[in-house]
Amino acid sequence: MNPDSVLARLADTIAARRAAGEAGSSYVAKLQAKGLDAMLKKVGEEATEFVMAAKDGDAAKLTYEAADLWFHSLLALAELGVR
Repeated sequence: MNPDSVLARLADTIAARRAAGEAGSSYVAKLQAKGLDAMLKKVGEEATEFVMAAKDGDAAKLTYEAADLWFHSLLALAELGVR
């Protein structure tokens, strides 16, 4: 599978959940309701966890943290109108 298509599908899913807009309907909507500062805080937290996993040398945990970092980064990008 093309990595670009995976990110595009994830961006589409994020956009759909943002459009739903009800804070209780999804994690995306809940974080959106909290605003950009909350999203950026999550990006920072996930970046730190990624660095810690990299230093630990645990490939499975590093992959998990990379996915979290990318996901939260995509949420912040969407909030800023960047796809």
